[in-house]
Amino acid sequence: MNEWDYFLSGLMRALSWKDGQDNALIGGEPSWTYLLGLGIHFLVIIGFLGVILFGFYKNKVQAGSWKGAFKNSWAYLFRNGRVNGVLGLVLGLPMIFLVIPFYAGYRISNGVWRYHYFTNQETVTKMAVLSEIDTYVGTRKSGYSSVTLTINTGTGKRTVNIANSSQSLARNLKSELKTPAIVDVEINNKGQIVFIH
Repeated sequence: MNEWDYFLSGLMRALSWKDGQDNALIGGEPSWTYLLGLGIHFLVIIGFLGVILFGFYKNKVQAGSWKGAFKNSWAYLFRNGRVNGVLGLVLGLPMIFLVIPFYAGYRISNGVWRYHYFTNQETVTKMAVLSEIDTYVGTRKSGYSSVTLTINTGTGKRTVNIANSSQSLARNLKSELKTPAIVDVEINNKGQIVFIH
C-alpha cells in the first residue's frame, strides 16, 4: 500500500483486528499518513458533535435562558405526538452525548494502538507456505472485506488476518493467487506473522 492508501484507510476505515489470529499487513509498516487520516476523521466527528452542541447553544440564546431553550426543544420534540417525542428522547440524547463521543474516542485510540503495534516490531524474515486463502468481499455500500490466510511457517500453521484488507485486495488475491504458494513473511519474537511480502 502507498501513502495515499494508508491515508484513506485511516480516514474511512481502521485496520482490522481479530483476536486469536495473527494480524498482519501486506507490504511493510504503515505510513504516517494513516495517523493523519485517523486524526482528520476524529476532527470531523468532533466537529459534527460541536455543530449539534452549537445548535443547543443557539437555541438557548434565542430563548433567552436554558429553561426556555429546553421548553422550546420539548415542544418541538412532542409536536408529532408522544410516541415520537419519547423515541426522540430515548434514542436521540444517548446518541448525541454517549455514542458519538465514545465512537470517536474508541476509533482513534484503537487506530493509534494498531499503528504502534505494527511500527514497533522487531521481525525476522522467513519463507513460508501459503496453504489457504479465505476472502469475503462486502457490497459496494458497506465497503467491508476480510482476508484470512493459513500459512505454514515451518513451526506450525498460523491463521493470519490481513489488517489492511480492502475489497480490491480481496478480489485480486482470490482470483490471482493460487495455493500452495511460497511467500516471504516477517515474524516477531512471539512467533506471530506481522508482515507478508
